Amino acid sequence: MPTHPQFSAAKLNPKAIIERVKNKSTRECEIELEKIAKENNLKTPELKPSKRSYGEKTMLKVFLDSEKLHLLKSRLNVACEQELLQLLVEEKLKATEPDTTTKLNDRANPSRRARSISPGKRAIVIKNAQHQCENCGSKYSLQIDHRVSVALGGSNHIENLRLLCRSCNQRAAIEQLGLKMMDKYINKQPPSEKV
Repeated sequence: MPTHPQFSAAKLNPKAIIERVKNKSTRECEIELEKIAKENNLKTPELKPSKRSYGEKTMLKVFLDSEKLHLLKSRLNVACEQELLQLLVEEKLKATEPDTTTKLNDRANPSRRARSISPGKRAIVIKNAQHQCENCGSKYSLQIDHRVSVALGGSNHIENLRLLCRSCNQRAAIEQLGLKMMDKYINKQPPSEKV
């Protein structure tokens, strides 16, 4: 890795460091100091998460690997970190919620067809597809798709499930259900733009 001309691994010039961080925000300074440390093969202290309470809410500051963060955001199809963290917290809360219901041998009113796909089936489909779209090979915005749509009588059996990227999934839905039916899902307006 090339070093900055003003720094050497043997001796760091404090004035040069100050020049590089001058007039920068705290976060920009942290990033610049990380770069300087990498350029000079220095180990940086592990940054610890911090939190701040605001009444009923708590603000967390966490440090994540940017590649993993980008991949997770695309797999869960979320745009911002706030939404991602809230989704992960909600999923974990649901997964760890104690089962308080009693199971009946015969269900009184069984539902016609379950719409959701169990986490186990989801994991099998993703593994079988090698974490990429089965149609185009993309690894971003992946979604579980029914080969035969549930609306057309398809089931949640593994043989009827596949992994597609968002674009291929929309294309498949248009082919099966028609553009008129899918237009309301594809051209969804954000709440602020609704008239």
